Amino acid sequence: MSYVSRYDKNVDKAILRELYPESSELFTNKTSFNELYREICKIYKKISRTTFSFHLRRMMEEDKLIDREDNSGRGTIVNYFLTEAGKQKYRFYFPSTSTNQQLDEENLEKIYQLLFLFTNARIFNTLQTEKEFETFLSKIPISRDKLIVDSIDVNKEPNEQLASTGSHHVTYVTLEKGRPSHYAIIGPDVGEDILVLKRTRTTFEPIKSEIFIWKEEIDYLPLEPKGFSQDESQDDSNKRISIQIQERLKKEAVKKSYSYEYFIPGISLSDFINHTPSLRYIGFTKEEVERVFDLLEKNGIVKPINDHLGEKRYSMYRAHESLRDLLVKYASIRVTATIKLQFIWFNFRRLTREEWKWYEFLHGKKQAIEYSRVARKERDLVRRSKNNNHILRVKGIIDGYNSEIQEMLKILEREYADTIRKYSFPLKGLMQMIYPEFIKCAKY
Repeated sequence: MSYVSRYDKNVDKAILRELYPESSELFTNKTSFNELYREICKIYKKISRTTFSFHLRRMMEEDKLIDREDNSGRGTIVNYFLTEAGKQKYRFYFPSTSTNQQLDEENLEKIYQLLFLFTNARIFNTLQTEKEFETFLSKIPISRDKLIVDSIDVNKEPNEQLASTGSHHVTYVTLEKGRPSHYAIIGPDVGEDILVLKRTRTTFEPIKSEIFIWKEEIDYLPLEPKGFSQDESQDDSNKRISIQIQERLKKEAVKKSYSYEYFIPGISLSDFINHTPSLRYIGFTKEEVERVFDLLEKNGIVKPINDHLGEKRYSMYRAHESLRDLLVKYASIRVTATIKLQFIWFNFRRLTREEWKWYEFLHGKKQAIEYSRVARKERDLVRRSKNNNHILRVKGIIDGYNSEIQEMLKILEREYADTIRKYSFPLKGLMQMIYPEFIKCAKY
């Protein structure tokens, strides 16, 4: 087969076609160099890697049609995706030939996908410095001396939320007289291992339009870089860590860190766009999100409930509570499906390409990378234990989740039949986000 050895506009078109996010393929519009190169060679013609790199670079630097997502870490995959200009160029080259009915069905699916994400968005903002906090207060506006303390909660017991997150490990150690504390190995973005000694949460009384503000203070002790070792038992690890903690407490002063969190009822468009990485996988541009919200507002499904920080904030109308409840309950199926996969990844095998992109779709690239690392370590421990009873028990749990999800789907379709019919609910499109076929069929 002959090689393309110079610039060819058709190669650009082939790259646009491969990267454009189709409505039926929510998780495949961000692609690594090698994956993209293989696909272009299959759908167009064989080109050298040097020539292919030239096309990618030209489309990035000159035409601004594609961009890359790279966390700059050694050994991590760089993914390429279309910019808004790239999506517009694709539509210019490949205008839709679908019927109006098909287009309406596709648009309806995307609208409900967006509404699903909106309904289940839980956006809390964190401010790390006093300057950021002062800037926020000035925009409300309110002065610091007007804040009234509602409650102060001091917690010296293990924090359940911290213990359950994928990027943290927690083990319990004894410091004195049997009093438990907890040792948290924080993810690589934090840069140090710490023992959390005390958490103080100060809650302020709600200010206008029910804006909630909290201050989190942590008393902690930096620890040696080494935490758990896969070559030692949990008890040995606890004893070693406990000795290390006591030695450090004798010579180290306790350190403090703090942050502020705030919550404003409703969701602004900018918050929704900036805190919902899934939007780019579905293929929504900023302008398309704005148009959909305008459409939903005109049809009385969402409404602006207040105006803060220069933006309208939206909520769903009470008249559409059954639709909102259905979308929230479908989110619980997504959570159950994720737990099922976690049991598979932690005990049997690594994530498949589709599973990786689905998890990245939900949580973002950074968390997908970190979670994959954690799962690999857990699988290594399971293999070394050679505990057949554990394996049989986990298989039973996974099979149980499969049955539970199927039963939940049947119940929802039966209990919300009127709602599904009333809103011409596109179940197939929504299932692509919640419980796609490859997750339904996922095996250990």
